Amino acid sequence: MAETERTALLIERDWLHGVALAAGGEDTSAATARSWPLAPAPADGVKTAAAESGEVAETAEGKAEHDAAAALTAAFRRARAELRIEDGCVLALPTGDLITRVLVLPPADRESLAAIVRLQMEKIAPCAGDELSVGYEVVAQEEDGVRLFAAAMPRERLDELACQLADAGLRLTRIDAALLGWWRQLHTLGLPPLTEGITAVLFEQGGEWDLLLAEHGELRLARCLGMPAEPADLGREVTLSLLHYEMEAGTARPQAMLVVAGTCPASPWLEALRTAVAGTLEPEWIDRARLGAPGLGTALREGGPERLDLVPQAWRSQERDLRKRRRFMMGVAAAVGLWCGLAGLLFAAPKIVAMRTAAVADRIAAGEADYRAVSDVRQRVRLIRSYMDRSDSLLEVFRDVCIFMPEGLELGSVTYRRGDTVKLAGDAAQPALVYTLKDAIDASGRFDNERTRLSGPTRDARMRFRFEIDARFREGDR
Repeated sequence: MAETERTALLIERDWLHGVALAAGGEDTSAATARSWPLAPAPADGVKTAAAESGEVAETAEGKAEHDAAAALTAAFRRARAELRIEDGCVLALPTGDLITRVLVLPPADRESLAAIVRLQMEKIAPCAGDELSVGYEVVAQEEDGVRLFAAAMPRERLDELACQLADAGLRLTRIDAALLGWWRQLHTLGLPPLTEGITAVLFEQGGEWDLLLAEHGELRLARCLGMPAEPADLGREVTLSLLHYEMEAGTARPQAMLVVAGTCPASPWLEALRTAVAGTLEPEWIDRARLGAPGLGTALREGGPERLDLVPQAWRSQERDLRKRRRFMMGVAAAVGLWCGLAGLLFAAPKIVAMRTAAVADRIAAGEADYRAVSDVRQRVRLIRSYMDRSDSLLEVFRDVCIFMPEGLELGSVTYRRGDTVKLAGDAAQPALVYTLKDAIDASGRFDNERTRLSGPTRDARMRFRFEIDARFREGDR
């Protein structure tokens, strides 16, 4: 995804919504929002009439699916052009396309937790486990485990989606659930019921209804209620969802009910919801426009870590392989270009080198006499300075040795090599006297301590301790 933007697309039945949000902040005032219509599904009457003719029905249904896929691909192309999506985006899918469940699992590491989630989702999925793409995100950490939102989607549907995205030139960074984005947008309103007790929230999106059950702002239940034809159907679905939750997790008595929709539902629908909770609550309508543009919550969720992602691992591997192939081809092209350049250089190199060599030789010859004259003068100056410098002369060294030499130690010989070494040989009454002289020589600063060597002390026939010290002058003092 581009470094300066977070881009999200959201599919809502007959619409594709898109939001481009500046990265690194929660300011939504500068967000770019667009919507593109999708071709509506064929009417029930058309399907019924076509069903009477057998093969004609299959042909009509296949054509409708093809037209819907083509419309979605065209919408993806428009989204890419108008939102200027270059590096990738996140796609939020409606709950009706997903298998969702809020799970409470025991504490486990990341790898084990992913395996447990997949096992739980395979139990409720209508297809085999290897045909599912499963993702999850942690909702809350609890004392007895972890509560998370899990979602699964058939790989067949994902593969179809991959073809449509490829045709539109779009690359996905993540596949999210649209319901979680709407939940994020609803939270930004700061409504008191969301943080006080148990709240039932119903989202209406293009005729489809989703139910969330939250306790103190944390998700407890997430379920798609489909497209009920009658108010009684909606009320029944809500009642069954609450009863199912009570059988699994205990009593669920909502203390508030919020209905998020583009327009206020008619009285029969509100009455059906009131009946679903035994007539104890009055549903409160929340205009969906207050939540902001569709897809905004999904874009905001991109700023957080460990979010739900339904992108199959195979897609990630294919994308990595594609990047490797592109880098390989770019490398081959660069190598061919480099080879052509080197080949051309090889033809011209001998002449160029010959010309430069001749020019350098001329400059060297012109300055050689002056260089030699200056070099001779410098050599004489160094020689004169070395003879005039008496700081490391034999007398100076011998004077220092006499000062250092402790009582009871006698020198037998002193060998002096100018600018190189001084070798002292002698004997002492005690070994400690020898070590005292060695330490004094090291501390004088005149000699290189790392290269100063002591041989002995060793006892001779006279019961004296003989020694030799080979001290080398420092490099800078030569």
